[in-house]
Amino acid sequence: MLLAALLVLPTVWLRDLSLLSFLSVGGIFASVALLALVGWEGATVTGFTHQHPPFVTWPGVPVSLGLFLFCFSGAQAGVW
Repeated sequence: MLLAALLVLPTVWLRDLSLLSFLSVGGIFASVALLALVGWEGATVTGFTHQHPPFVTWPGVPVSLGLFLFCFSGAQAGVW
């Protein structure tokens, strides 16, 4: 946690805070990496109770989408 604070601390000394928008690219890459890793884990994990599990569990899609969008709503709150 201290390391993360030390990495973020120089961003508060920027004279032009619009440069922070370029740092948000890291968040986009992190989201894509997380999505890819969760997809990879879901595709390769063993131990499912079904012989051939469904590719998409439709009842879980609204919850997953809501959690994902909730994370972005907090990041975009300062823009409006």
